[in-house]
Amino acid sequence: MPAPRITSDTPEPGSRHVRWPLTRRTMLASAGPTAAAVPAAALLGQPTAAAAAATECPPPTTTAPVPPPVKGPAIPKSGYLVAEIAERTYWLTDGLYQMIFLVTAEGVVAVDAPPTIGNNITRAIARVTKARVTHAIYSHHHADHTGAMVLWT
Repeated sequence: MPAPRITSDTPEPGSRHVRWPLTRRTMLASAGPTAAAVPAAALLGQPTAAAAAATECPPPTTTAPVPPPVKGPAIPKSGYLVAEIAERTYWLTDGLYQMIFLVTAEGVVAVDAPPTIGNNITRAIARVTKARVTHAIYSHHHADHTGAMVLWT
């Protein structure tokens, strides 16, 4: 079955009954004068429909409130939150940056080390286990992922 053809309601000049296919060229040819009319009207001091609509809108003085789930969890006075998200897998955040660490039989595997969390990383791990960090992995080399890796060098 052939693809349907989109046609223009406006007949091509010189032919009154033929409906030509709407192509990119014919669309741009018809849209160009319309697009030019708005700035031309403004230059001539004539109101445009867009200008009239803009004056009818209330000024953007308020914004919608941020939904509570988007704000994330409340961060305790310690400056960080640590929570078990899977078996022996922990999420650590300071409310802005985050990392995870896994507690294994051989030790702790730290994934990323944001500098903003800094020494709270070792404090958070110590709240969960007495094991030491044996492996440090970073997802990619940006300072916000590797800045506190100095803790394990």
